[in-house]
Amino acid sequence: MLAAAMRRYGNRTRDYWEVTNEPNLAMNGDGYIDYYNFAKIVADTVKADPVTRHLALVGPALAFGGALSVPWLENIMNSGIVELFDFITVHFYRPGVPESVNDLDESSHSVAFVRTLIAQHGGQTKPVCDVLSGEWGYSTVDVDETIQASYLVRQWLTMLSAKVQLANWYDWVDDCDDATNKECRFGVVRSNFSPKPAYRAAQSLLHLFGQATLDAPDWPSTGGRALSFDNSSRFVIWNVDTNYSNTFGQPVTIQVPTQHPRACYSVMPLIKSNTTTPLPHVPNLVANQSCADKSGWLTYAVTGEPVAMILDSNLPEPGGKRVVPVK
Repeated sequence: MLAAAMRRYGNRTRDYWEVTNEPNLAMNGDGYIDYYNFAKIVADTVKADPVTRHLALVGPALAFGGALSVPWLENIMNSGIVELFDFITVHFYRPGVPESVNDLDESSHSVAFVRTLIAQHGGQTKPVCDVLSGEWGYSTVDVDETIQASYLVRQWLTMLSAKVQLANWYDWVDDCDDATNKECRFGVVRSNFSPKPAYRAAQSLLHLFGQATLDAPDWPSTGGRALSFDNSSRFVIWNVDTNYSNTFGQPVTIQVPTQHPRACYSVMPLIKSNTTTPLPHVPNLVANQSCADKSGWLTYAVTGEPVAMILDSNLPEPGGKRVVPVK
């Protein structure tokens, strides 16, 4: 049956084949030993068939964050799972801000921690294996819709700066209308398919940065973060509010080093509470203007809602707002 399923769907799958979902939860499995045995059967089947051997085999799609998740992951690593998989998938749900997933101190629920485990259990036959973010999001029962939108952008950018190749947002659509049911309100669109701000934020981010190349990982600066793209001609900046709440506090002024002294940038909001006019689809966008000093430093005050800064050599002198064509 497994081989038949692989042959039927394997050539419809572009890149990855994930083995089950959150097997460390009691309702989903009988333990890491049984999971390893099943994963071994899947791996042998996938790699033996020319229709499916191109797929990257990934797992265990670990439900991360609970007290028992780290011991389970360590046990499955000890069993030799890295020898079977091309990537280790983890669901990085957390009660805090997205940036905490990229803690460099290798806290137990960070990308760095999982990479350390992979390196320790890499074996000799598969020296290259990395972590993927298989599933992770924020429910609009826990945070309001505007903050969910900010967290989506910040999650994707944080994963990008951590060089995580795949980061899946959970979820696409709300499963219900119950305003008190956390589990069914993770969607970027509501149950009637009307877009939340998170949906429009994803559109805006991909419209402005989908083809851009990251220059370097982000850096903290008095609570702020900034990612530079295309030789510092594009930035995303935001304030890292460490409080998981519905308020972002006061703006934080951050400085961004550019390669363009005295150059001016269009400052465009990525988060819009009005979801009826998505940023990529309007002919013009009202934007602020900010210009670098003679040393190339760009200074701007930003909240937890990320903003884009796009180099525009045709901007007028600083001051006020202007209409900038969306290209």
